[in-house]
Amino acid sequence: MDKFIPYKVDDVQNLGMAVQVTCFQCGGAAVGLVMSHKIADATSFFLVANTWAAVARNGNYDDVPGPKFEGAKIFPPQDIVVGFKPSTGIVKEELIAKIFTFPASKISTLQDRYSGGATEFPQRRPSRVEALSTFICVSILVFGKKRIEGWRNVGLRFGEEG
Repeated sequence: MDKFIPYKVDDVQNLGMAVQVTCFQCGGAAVGLVMSHKIADATSFFLVANTWAAVARNGNYDDVPGPKFEGAKIFPPQDIVVGFKPSTGIVKEELIAKIFTFPASKISTLQDRYSGGATEFPQRRPSRVEALSTFICVSILVFGKKRIEGWRNVGLRFGEEG
């Protein structure tokens, strides 16, 4: 993945944000975006990325809905999984990498699953990335409750088939 972003993830730079566009021979393109935690958290990062993509698709900023900072209402705080100890530094040990692909129909099912149920807020269908990220996070939390020993760092990449 390092070749699709402007600099390596663990490479400290004095940049607030950096963008790299990679063009492929088939005519496709990938846009790599990195942002410093000094200027944005994950929610802000995805807000910038999603807004940028929507403006690029539609060509009009007025058609892009504004942000809603209602995360605590939609996802109230819960107790963290017992035994969960997130790392605070850069991992230098060997990682195990797995690639998972999901059929478009399954991702669409996940989007439907995570878009229903709320009545207090105007609903929108989550993006494919949001739905799949939610599914992976929920799965990790459920798995974490089983108290499996022998944790190893795993690098996950996911994409869409077809």
